[in-house]
Amino acid sequence: HRYLWLIRQKQPYPQPFHWSLAIGPENGGRCTIYQVKGDAFAMHYSHTTDVEIFNSNCFQDCYQLAKMDAAGEAWVDYYANIEVPPFAANQETVAENCQDWTIRVLRALQSSEIVSLQRIREVESLL
Repeated sequence: HRYLWLIRQKQPYPQPFHWSLAIGPENGGRCTIYQVKGDAFAMHYSHTTDVEIFNSNCFQDCYQLAKMDAAGEAWVDYYANIEVPPFAANQETVAENCQDWTIRVLRALQSSEIVSLQRIREVESLL
């Protein structure tokens, strides 16, 4: 079975954990990663496939969010590619980061009944 995961990764102090979404097997293994990266005022999509994210040096922890089928995976791919990465005119006006983008994707997935509202609230409690 394949699942949707919230992945949290360590970043240099004082930055918060980097958040991404992954679709992969329950036991770890290779995943498809959906994420935005870059400076908080100009982030960009950085989706990748065939990644062993659970074994990366910066891996902090993960949370299983939903069991995936082909339709669910297609919805994740769709929303992860239409939710606009965070952007600001300059560093002083930054209002979002990768964590906020991840929450926005999850809320869109909840509207398509892929992720439960309870799971989203659990993820939001990690902010």
